[in-house]
Amino acid sequence: MTERAAAVDNAEAFLVRSASNGGWDAYRRERREPPSSILTETQIADVRDDAPLQDEALIARHRHLHSRHSKESSNNPASSSMPT
Repeated sequence: MTERAAAVDNAEAFLVRSASNGGWDAYRRERREPPSSILTETQIADVRDDAPLQDEALIARHRHLHSRHSKESSNNPASSSMPT
């Protein structure tokens, strides 16, 4: 291979083109040689995230804050006359 000593005129275009070429190379490589290993249960367990999804966490937080506000309102008769 020959080395190029030219400066890059458009760095952003160069990076996009390089990423695109890398993607095509990976695609061709996988077509020639399918991935050699399939993930085992242990590997899947290492990657699995047991945390709740973001929308589930937001719903639970909203529910918790709403229930806490309701309890505070029911314990304080003066606040029950205030609109929520």
